[in-house]
Amino acid sequence: MRISIVIGLLILSLVFSLNAAGNVKERRSEALFQGAKRCFRVGQWATAAAWFKEYIASNPTSPQRNKATLYRAQALFRLKQYRECFNELKNAEDSSGLLAAEYKFWMAECRYREAGDTSENEGLYRVAAQLYAEVPKSDRFVEANISEAMAHARLKDWPKVVELLQPSTGAFQKFTSKDPSSSLSLQGRLILAEALLKQNLHASATRILNQLEELPLAEEDIWRHKILFSHALLAQNKNREALDILQELLHTSENRMPQLRAAQAIELKLLAHKELKQYTEAANTCRYLWQEGMPDAVRQRGLLLAIQLAALNETPFDISQLQLQSKSILKGDSYAAAQVTLGDILLAKEHQEKEFATQAIPIEGYRNLYQAATSSSFSGYAHKGLAWAAWMKEQYSESYKYFSQAATKLTNAEESNQALFKAIESAFLAGDLEGALNTGRGFLANTPSKKLLDSGVFLMLRAAIKKATNEPYSLVDARKFYFALIKNNLLSSEAVHGTLLLSRAESQSGNHERARELLMKISRDSSRKAITELESARVFISKNNWSVAIARYNAWLETHKSQPLGELAKVSFDLGWLYHLNNDFASAKRTFLSVVLKFPDTPEAARAHMWLADRSFSASNPDYVKAEEAYQKVRDIKNIPLTLRFRASLMAGRSALARGNFENAREYFKEINKAKECPKTIKAEAAFALSDVAILDSTKDDPFTKLNNTIGILESYLKSNNQQITHMALLAYGRIGDCHLQMAAKDPNRYLKAQEAYGRVIEISNQMDGDPPARYRAMIGMALSLKNIPEADSNKRTKNLIQALGWAKKVFEGATATESALNPFWVRESGMISAELQSLAGKPKEAIATYEALAHHYKKMKVPLNLKIDQIRQSIRESSSRNPNYE
Repeated sequence: MRISIVIGLLILSLVFSLNAAGNVKERRSEALFQGAKRCFRVGQWATAAAWFKEYIASNPTSPQRNKATLYRAQALFRLKQYRECFNELKNAEDSSGLLAAEYKFWMAECRYREAGDTSENEGLYRVAAQLYAEVPKSDRFVEANISEAMAHARLKDWPKVVELLQPSTGAFQKFTSKDPSSSLSLQGRLILAEALLKQNLHASATRILNQLEELPLAEEDIWRHKILFSHALLAQNKNREALDILQELLHTSENRMPQLRAAQAIELKLLAHKELKQYTEAANTCRYLWQEGMPDAVRQRGLLLAIQLAALNETPFDISQLQLQSKSILKGDSYAAAQVTLGDILLAKEHQEKEFATQAIPIEGYRNLYQAATSSSFSGYAHKGLAWAAWMKEQYSESYKYFSQAATKLTNAEESNQALFKAIESAFLAGDLEGALNTGRGFLANTPSKKLLDSGVFLMLRAAIKKATNEPYSLVDARKFYFALIKNNLLSSEAVHGTLLLSRAESQSGNHERARELLMKISRDSSRKAITELESARVFISKNNWSVAIARYNAWLETHKSQPLGELAKVSFDLGWLYHLNNDFASAKRTFLSVVLKFPDTPEAARAHMWLADRSFSASNPDYVKAEEAYQKVRDIKNIPLTLRFRASLMAGRSALARGNFENAREYFKEINKAKECPKTIKAEAAFALSDVAILDSTKDDPFTKLNNTIGILESYLKSNNQQITHMALLAYGRIGDCHLQMAAKDPNRYLKAQEAYGRVIEISNQMDGDPPARYRAMIGMALSLKNIPEADSNKRTKNLIQALGWAKKVFEGATATESALNPFWVRESGMISAELQSLAGKPKEAIATYEALAHHYKKMKVPLNLKIDQIRQSIRESSSRNPNYE
């Protein structure tokens, strides 16, 4: 403010002296011009702009008018009034005279700066570049040349930048050769180096940056030079050198470097760590980029880089932390892309740990991530992720739905076709054969690649064949897909396999001539002779003609001794199984021993070992010691399939249990339950077997304690499996109920617990197909618990007996239903309990009807049952004689 007053006083004194000397108007204008210049020089931009405007308006013919206009425009430029500055110069451009170059340059500067203040700036940068190019030769010419290159750099037009600055005969290079240390020379070479790097001309960029190494650069230019130099080194795989430069730069600059420039250096440092496989250091660098206080764009890019690093599966990132950060930092498509990638990371981790059941990730973890991206432009990938998540959990109906949706949303034709193929496969595995065929028809219409097409048609052929076996035989669709499959190449692996499958289906449906014709198509190829002969032998298996099949298999093994060992092992094992089916156990044993000796490293050797062990265990005169030893051998075979190894351990435990070695049995079953990689079904059987040990071990505890231990074992199993609806869960709840029922004689409260357990059996069985014995057992258990529970109140007692009778009759009526397979045990058990309850409930005539029904089913029980009927009738007669109204 004080400077402004002083300048004002100077101007007034100057005006006074000039007025005294001559023409008042001219002197006043000159004083105004000089005063405006003084304001401009001391940075009083607004005052200078106003006074120059006044001077221009009052002196339209002054020779200094052009200079005043330029001054005013520059003052407006300093005030960031770029549009007004541009208009001021544009309106006076035609009369700019010797200042034309300055006018054009500052007009270009206005557009360049204006572009920096808006997001929709491409047009402004293009105008700026054009204006810089139109600057006439002058002192501004080289600066305009460099500024034009900067405008093209903003437009990512790197070839144009190189075209402007690299030619040795161009204005910039000539200027640089004369004055290499000037600010313009340094700025131009930095821009040129960046453009060369963007065009992958790394060696040329490195030469320029090496030249600048020894020149006096401003601090900002030092930072920029180091970052560009590091970029060039990284591009040439000189990662260690680049990392050293970046670490020194970040250390020496401390907090002076602007955030965006620091972010560039940090990101390059991250890349160097990544290339050097220093993933922990890279991860820590990412965390610096996304920290609070950094610009939003930097935080977003840092988090996306972190997620990209996590996808390498080498970085110590907590996925839940990345997910939490992404919710607060990312938006829109960036957020969607992050969720899809995080889902893919979890999916890959699940795939790696697939066989470790206890490490499995709940499907909801994937769903939440992928679901967040289903409404974005990444919807196709999100649905594909949901499909793969369901596929990994063997939820094929779900995967079919999501793969089908992904196919409609993926824009890449090949990716869409791959999703459709997986949809066909999912439908097939889910048993939805009609869905597989309908989806397949759409897939064929999409003209997929030949490899994918052949695989898809082969899958549709399998679906059509399977559909035909489940329905009245109709192989029309199967034949159509078969001819589509062999259209291009009859001898492709899919075509040969398809021929064998269709031949087998035709044979099973009685079309033996058509089956032979199919086999003849591939038998002409000598390399397929072994396959066709083996398939011909299998025809007799479909007819249960074991003796002929055995002869054919023996002939095949004799003829084709040069076949791969794996194939010979499979056929030899099948031959042993044919002997088993033909009840020739001696020959089966001899064949399986041969498989063990000849093909020790194949899966068939392990299966043959297993048969030998099973034979010792289940023969009419079992040898449990020998069986346990055989199962141990199976368990210890190298490269044995995982399921078979744990099945062998389970059976070794059952052998130990059968021979009364409870400690050994308990150890086997506990080891199975500890093994993370053990399949769930075998773990369930081991838990159940462990409860068998608890009950049967006569050397441990009193009966009451043993039953409690059994309950504890089974409840732990149910809890560890989240009480899933399985057949083994039915058995577990049923046994828990049985244990409580046995303990109820000492502790009547156990009757209620027994009813609770039996109720769970009935509840679960209602959600399963069929009517398993466990359901009948639970109903009988409910009847017995209601019958035996102490009750002083006679009305409640009668109510309990009626409910018990209801449960028993359900079993009896279900077991004797004409549409059900007759189960002798449940007919007898439920019938006897029903008759007893009918008698106790005062329904003697119903009890007689039940005993008569039992006598109808069990001829051998007719005599004792008739005695019971006679006793009931005698009781009725005696009661009637005492009470004429008794029925």
